[in-house]
Amino acid sequence: MGHALLAVVAPKPINTQAAAELDLTVLDGGTHVIVPLYHRHLDAWTEKLGLAFEHHSQIIGDTPVLQHFAKVMGLTTYSLVQTEYFGGTGTQFATVWESGVRTMPAKVGNGVINSALERIGVVPRDGKDAFDTIGLGTYRDGSVYFESYWD
Repeated sequence: MGHALLAVVAPKPINTQAAAELDLTVLDGGTHVIVPLYHRHLDAWTEKLGLAFEHHSQIIGDTPVLQHFAKVMGLTTYSLVQTEYFGGTGTQFATVWESGVRTMPAKVGNGVINSALERIGVVPRDGKDAFDTIGLGTYRDGSVYFESYWD
């Protein structure tokens, strides 16, 4: 089974009402929240808000609309993470933003998500890495939270 997840991870608390108004689902990751993202949802909101269709890195979703979402939800520190795995092979992407400034450049490769999560305060516990500590492994496909944005 594959793992194709695009999500924001941020320390609690988060403005869940604002997230709901943006058609975003907030998942509990213990000390942090996981907010799945989907490219069609991001494109729709980019157009709706009249924002530029530009990417800040090779990570899907690293765009002006994501920075808008973060501000509206009250996120000052967050990581944008992306996985692309199928059959045990693939890669991961991650970056960290703090107060509107990128503090960890967008990186690709094994272990970059754990590095990003630890930078935003995820503390590995119970013999697990940061990724599994907050339960990212249980969310294999973020598009399931965006049925109304499917073609």
